[in-house]
Amino acid sequence: MKLIIDRQIWNRMPDLELVVLHVRGIDNRTPKPAVEAFVRDAEAHTRQSLSGRPIGEHAPVAAWRPIMPDSSFRPAHEALIRRTLAGKPLPSISPLVDFYNGVSLRHCAPVGAWDTTELAGGDLRLVVTDGGEPFTALGSSQQVLVERGEIAYTDAEVAVTRHFVWRQAERAKVTADTHSAFIVSEVLPGGGDNLAERVCDELVRGIAIHFGADVRAAILRQGCDVWDSEGVSSEYWLAQFNTARIRRPLEDPSMAGFVAALAPINALADRSPGFVWRLHDATGNSTNIRPYSDQRELITLSIWDSIESFTRFAYDSAHAAVMQRRHEWFEPMSSPYLVLWWVKNGMIPSVAEGVARLERLRAIGPGPDAFTLAKPFPAPSTTRSTPSAVTASMQATSSMEART
Repeated sequence: MKLIIDRQIWNRMPDLELVVLHVRGIDNRTPKPAVEAFVRDAEAHTRQSLSGRPIGEHAPVAAWRPIMPDSSFRPAHEALIRRTLAGKPLPSISPLVDFYNGVSLRHCAPVGAWDTTELAGGDLRLVVTDGGEPFTALGSSQQVLVERGEIAYTDAEVAVTRHFVWRQAERAKVTADTHSAFIVSEVLPGGGDNLAERVCDELVRGIAIHFGADVRAAILRQGCDVWDSEGVSSEYWLAQFNTARIRRPLEDPSMAGFVAALAPINALADRSPGFVWRLHDATGNSTNIRPYSDQRELITLSIWDSIESFTRFAYDSAHAAVMQRRHEWFEPMSSPYLVLWWVKNGMIPSVAEGVARLERLRAIGPGPDAFTLAKPFPAPSTTRSTPSAVTASMQATSSMEART
């Protein structure tokens, strides 16, 4: 299953981020009261946070105005927000649709899905239309032809959205019988710090908790023309969390060498073999994400497909030269500052989990749940292993927080 992205999309929207999930083994027929509760909570959150001002003044909505300026074709998440602010509950369609509509509402970002078994050719494409692509709107039997120059998702035969994220098609709609789905959320700058990561985390964790399905997930950015969910072969990914205390504020001239290295080293990571994901905000790095009370303590959080790929990046690339200058910019650490652990393929760990894993390493030393490069532990060997105490705690927290 592939998502194929027309390069014209990145030219038009270079800052677009696509949260993509291929989900298999879904039970979308059995009622799920926890999903209903999640949706009601998302509605309450929206009324509390977005009431009192015109909807177009809120940043997550305003961010879409330049992309979809025609008031006749507003993004799908805006319709959910308007309905909620009018006091109308979201309609219940099916557990999966209800869940991702709740995620869309809670994070003020479009989320849509397609039944992969109903996509002609088996793949999904995000394109600038040539014109003339057939489209039948969800709930309609009337076919129309798409105009030239629209942004749309298509399969091998028809358009499955109009005007990007305005409306989905009858083709490949998610139903109670859907057991395999492709889910996409489109994220633009202005929606809040780390929005793509937060949406991805909510979707992956929620599907694992509520549906028990197999999830392959990624966050795609400019330069990615194809994502192949089948190409993600390992069952587990390696997560790494690192902390370091800077000697001076980043604005200090003595830190200029470190600041100058951030962009090229992060770009190197992004294109390194085995790289999966890294934490960053709108600046492209994580230096403004500071979970510790000591605001001079910086963090990194990333995911790799193996210990070997992370080690190659850390010690056999230009990153190694930057590490050799670490003492110029960072204070010595008397306790472990880097922790590794295995995550189920598709799971995006939170910063809070990284903090908890490092504390675990410092408290009891290396083990299967928190280890180091000097003393690594193998990935779990069973498909359905019992989650560790740290993982279970984070999942429970996530479940409480928590486009048709």
